[in-house]
Amino acid sequence: MESSKTDEKKIEEQQAAQDGAKGDDKKDSKAEREKKKAERLAARQQKGQADQSEWKKDPNDPCAHKFGDCELNRSQSNPEVRYAKKFTEVHELNESHVGQDVIIRGRLHSSRAAGKKLVFIVIRERFATVQAILAVNEPEVSPGMAEYTRRIPKESIIEVRAKVVQPEKPVESCSQKVELNITEIWTINKSAPILPFQLEDAARRCENQEDEEKA
Repeated sequence: MESSKTDEKKIEEQQAAQDGAKGDDKKDSKAEREKKKAERLAARQQKGQADQSEWKKDPNDPCAHKFGDCELNRSQSNPEVRYAKKFTEVHELNESHVGQDVIIRGRLHSSRAAGKKLVFIVIRERFATVQAILAVNEPEVSPGMAEYTRRIPKESIIEVRAKVVQPEKPVESCSQKVELNITEIWTINKSAPILPFQLEDAARRCENQEDEEKA
């Protein structure tokens, strides 16, 4: 009888040791994944900073007056210029604005370049989003303007002057179903080149946690 109890105790101890080893393996595995994730983030941050430092706006660009980083808006600036500008809020944009020129200010939610002559961006203001397109069309829109646009860090506050158009197909990923053709783009407040996480990523649905941790 005592032998049987001793054997059972040994088996329990062995099982506990195995479970403990598995738990340690899981902790080590998770720590390793977190470490690799941090290393990938650091590498992306360095690359983003390098991209920003390498590229400089050409002062002789024919569209230099239509894009760039805005200077600090000082109180001594011309009030007639400051208050004459009329903004349209993103959530207000609809079919009634088609054909009109508008000025929009919001955060750069996402951006995607299609080659060197076409850049798609999504502008977010509170919960409203709208897609805007910058297409090279010299002399109105220069290649330098497109290059500048694709390099703006996400979550920067930007200001665009654009013409409202009706897309052939509704933009399902945005709340507003019209589109903007950009003629001017300015960065009002530039965010860090690569943030720890993007709202765009946080809002994306996760189907597989393991794949998400590897990303």
